[in-house]
Amino acid sequence: MITAHYDAYGYWIESDGLEIYRAGNHPLDSAAYTAEGALSLPTIRAYAQQTAKELAAERSEPYVGIEHMREW
Repeated sequence: MITAHYDAYGYWIESDGLEIYRAGNHPLDSAAYTAEGALSLPTIRAYAQQTAKELAAERSEPYVGIEHMREW
């Protein structure tokens, strides 16, 4: 089962609870995080959902959804 998670710092994709992909919130470098000029939450969410669906198709696993991880 593929699940996407996201927050203000980026997003990560899990397969059966194990992280298989992570991306940051930087608009020009998905491996980086930034405080200034970061991607918006709706954009991060859209990227997370798209990536999760692509990974689910590649891995022949069901995509079960996306979750916003709120900061404490």
